[in-house]
Parts: sequence; structure tokens; C-alpha cells
Amino acid sequence: MRTTSHRSLYFTLAAFWVTNALLLSCVGQLDLPAGINKLQNGKSIDADVVVYNISGAVADEQGQPLQDIEVFLTGKYVNTETATFEKIDWPLDTVRTSADGKFRSSKREYACPYLEVVAADPASRYQTDTLVFRLTVSESVLNIELPTFSLKKN
Repeated sequence: MRTTSHRSLYFTLAAFWVTNALLLSCVGQLDLPAGINKLQNGKSIDADVVVYNISGAVADEQGQPLQDIEVFLTGKYVNTETATFEKIDWPLDTVRTSADGKFRSSKREYACPYLEVVAADPASRYQTDTLVFRLTVSESVLNIELPTFSLKKN
């Protein structure tokens, strides 16, 4: 008898929390757990997977394009309690700038709330620069045009 009442209480509490989480997510106060399809703009999208089309440019302080600069693209999460980035991150891509200083990447990866982009000169002529970009994942394809990196000489 006691076991049955405890099970009933657990199921009632679980149903209550799931219902509240779904209701709060509908009004935008709480994100749904990963794996649940969200209905946005009248269409269902998979919140787990996004196509990232990322482009940008790297130049020196005078605005001259820099070729062969490595650009590291990483997905990041932030710890809301400490306002620092968690160790949970994963590389999206590593690309090099072309002769005109531009780079482009297109990857299908898991959605992340932040994009960290690091522009680094393998020859160490210029200082490394980092940009953290907050993403709004409301579509299954994100077209992200990053501001031009302006690298300073070492």
C-alpha cells in the first residue's frame, strides 16, 4: 500500500514538472530540453542540429587583408551561475583566410548558444584575437557574417 502511494506521488510530481516546463517554454521563460522539437514561426525544427554558415575577414590595423590566418570556430556554453564558459565546447571548424583575407565555413553541427571565433597567425607576426558571438537559434540554418578582425602586430 505504501509503495503504491509513493509511486502515485512520484508520477504526479513528474507530470507536474514536465507540464510546467512545457508551459514555461511556450511563453519563452525556459528552454526546452535538447531533443524536443520546438514549434517556431509555424514550423517544427530540430533544436539539436543546425547548419552554421559562418563567414568573415581578417585584416591588419591598416585594414589590409591578411592571408593564411587560422580561424578556429568553437561552440560554447556559458555557466549562468559563474558567468564563465563551461568546459563543454566542441570544435565546429578550423579554416584559413584566403588572399583577400576572407574565410568561410559551412558545417552541420549541434546547436550551441555561443560561438567563439579565434583568429591566430601561425607565423606569430600578429596578436591573436577572440570574438564571442551570442547565437539566437530559431532556425535550422544560421547565416553568420562576423565583423572583420583587426589584428595588431606583435
